[in-house]
Amino acid sequence: MNLTSNEPIFEQIYKEYKKLIELGIFKNGDKLPSVRDLAYELGINPNTVSRAYELLINDKLVNSIEKKGVYVSYKDDVSNINAEKAKDLINEIKNIGVKKEEAINLIEEIYGDDKQ
Repeated sequence: MNLTSNEPIFEQIYKEYKKLIELGIFKNGDKLPSVRDLAYELGINPNTVSRAYELLINDKLVNSIEKKGVYVSYKDDVSNINAEKAKDLINEIKNIGVKKEEAINLIEEIYGDDKQ
């Protein structure tokens, strides 16, 4: 967390955990750190962490289970999220003027013979 940033700390926490969930680093059923533990670790007020977790709950990325903790409950297929991100990147490449053949050549260069 960047405590000197203009972005509120709760939004930074929210974005970081959202990214970790979408990338599959936190998987469905994984428990997030408790509000108190994360607040202590970051040296911030627990209410700040609670606000971030509420945003994740509102996005249906996590569920809060009373007296148990906050658990990832993300149901969407992570590969669909990655495909959307790839589309966004391809649009950026197109918008900066890279021609289709150049982009394809770059992809082939990066992937090589890898079929993934």
